[in-house]
Amino acid sequence: MPLKFYYPSRGTVPVSVTGTHCALKCKHCNAVALKHMLDASRGERLWEIAVKAKEAGMNSLLVSGGSNARGEVPVWEHVDTLRKIREELGLKVNAHVGLIPKDKIPLLRGAVDVISLDIPPSDKVIEEIYGLNERVEDYFSLFLKLSGYYRVVPHITTLLYYGRSTGEYRVIEELADLGITKLIVNVFMPLPGTPMQYVRPNIEEAVDIMRYAARHDWELVLGCMRPRVRRLELIALEEGFEGIVQPSRRLEREINAEERNYCCALD
Repeated sequence: MPLKFYYPSRGTVPVSVTGTHCALKCKHCNAVALKHMLDASRGERLWEIAVKAKEAGMNSLLVSGGSNARGEVPVWEHVDTLRKIREELGLKVNAHVGLIPKDKIPLLRGAVDVISLDIPPSDKVIEEIYGLNERVEDYFSLFLKLSGYYRVVPHITTLLYYGRSTGEYRVIEELADLGITKLIVNVFMPLPGTPMQYVRPNIEEAVDIMRYAARHDWELVLGCMRPRVRRLELIALEEGFEGIVQPSRRLEREINAEERNYCCALD
């Protein structure tokens, strides 16, 4: 499989169905990431954003948002608009739904092309970083339920426990046992304005996890949420990752790759 470079900013418009509001305010994010998304929380704003995106030549939406206190992102409240966007505008939809309630899962029919689901690396991360009273197995249970209806692409963000690894290897093994065909690997990236802004991620631990993930038979992508460290790109190449999101200019000059102008989960 040829190497692919993904450039989501060229084709995918990120929107938040909650604006900048997030009840959880996880330690690694603190709702900072929402400030870089278009606010689609009010009235017809989601449709208006989609129309402008289509007119600008964009091809897709990343529909996300902040979580409520239970870790749910209320994408299901916008399913009618999302269906209209897909049917009338032809835009693809990649959705982040968080811990969506089980009874809401069928409501997304016809509204999404793919669901991106983060599988946290450990219970410690869920409790101490997310502030939720859940377990990793709850996320796997949700993954299986969602997969019964939709295409779901799992993500794992390494080093979320204050820049260190915790249960990443076990999560990778469980995902491999499920026979998934694609995994997106992110690496904790300290963001200004968060309680973890001064945490330094242990890049060598991330490298070891990437090498471990590469032992399995699936498509691997180095995701957009990562420190811009050249070593991560080089390890991705060395270990045969099929995709890199937003590669460095230097890597672009050194390597010929197929370009994809949308979110890596949409492939």
